[in-house]
Amino acid sequence: MKAAHLPENPGTEKVRRLRVFPLFIFAHFVPFVVPNDLSSATTAMTFDPAVFPRQLRFWTLHCLLNAAPSLGIALGWLGLWRSTPAVVAMFTAIATFILLYAALTSLRGPLTDPGHILARALHLGTRIRAWITGLSLLVLPTGVFMVFTPDYWCGMLAIGLLNSAARHLGMAGPFFSPDPAAATSGFLPVYATTLLEGFILSFFLLMISFFALIFLQMRDRRKAFAGAGSPAAPR
Repeated sequence: MKAAHLPENPGTEKVRRLRVFPLFIFAHFVPFVVPNDLSSATTAMTFDPAVFPRQLRFWTLHCLLNAAPSLGIALGWLGLWRSTPAVVAMFTAIATFILLYAALTSLRGPLTDPGHILARALHLGTRIRAWITGLSLLVLPTGVFMVFTPDYWCGMLAIGLLNSAARHLGMAGPFFSPDPAAATSGFLPVYATTLLEGFILSFFLLMISFFALIFLQMRDRRKAFAGAGSPAAPR
């Protein structure tokens, strides 16, 4: 006697697809990120002083370039150029990120290997971020289109988060205020705000690099398949 064929529930099929999708991501992208031998990779990630000067030059150029829109908004539009502590605080925060990025990318591992896909994805992400910075600098003087720059929204988010935290901690006034003559535009508030904005922009760079990683992996696989499928050259 044949068993009756029951119609498949569409909801069950959707759940199955949702379960398969993370496995697809894991199988295709995790092998490039997670090393085969985690213990050996952990011991190998030591600081390489020979690479540090090159990384320091690279991140000095990159951080100064990508901080230009935020500096333009803070110094020009907010008028913080009149506050010497605020100017010093902003450049100190930029220097902090330069040293942090240079130190992290000087650890022996995939980021110090120019041919590794993670290093290539990070460098492609920085180039894309540089193009976005260039476009932001072009629209910044207009004032109207400044709201379309990522630096504007990351700065507003940083100010909102710090002022909200100050309110929850019981502070009477805001933690940061764009008034150059106010105490809230001193070294510590400006440094903390610039640092938090930098971390938010770093997450933005990380997301760009993640999509660059997917693009590079697809391109490398397409080249590998094309090379494997091409006929061998005659001897």
